[in-house]
Amino acid sequence: MSDGERIELGKQVLDKGLLDREGRRCGKADDLVLELEPGREPELVALVSGPLAFARTVGRPWRAAAAAVHRLLGVADPHPVEIPWSAVEAIDVVVRLSVGRLEAGLEQLPDAIRGRIVGRLPGA
Repeated sequence: MSDGERIELGKQVLDKGLLDREGRRCGKADDLVLELEPGREPELVALVSGPLAFARTVGRPWRAAAAAVHRLLGVADPHPVEIPWSAVEAIDVVVRLSVGRLEAGLEQLPDAIRGRIVGRLPGA
């Protein structure tokens, strides 16, 4: 691959919003998963999003604090979601996915917030 054909995926993908197949916002790209095998070039296999995706890159006390906050919000089992790279349709201002939010597993935090906070507001 020549230098003209290379892209820096970290700059092109990370921190961009995600849109599901219906065009609805469903999170942001927090991390990438590479598969490493001896004798082969690294292969990009997944995009990571959701509760605690960023927290797994920091120290243990911060991870524990982030998990506690998510549990207080009502997420019973906070964990990041890995979306197969094959489900990424396009990358522009946002990352467009070929799967729905529910299918990808990206509804655990919004569902918890709706149930724990929004659902308790008067008139909700």
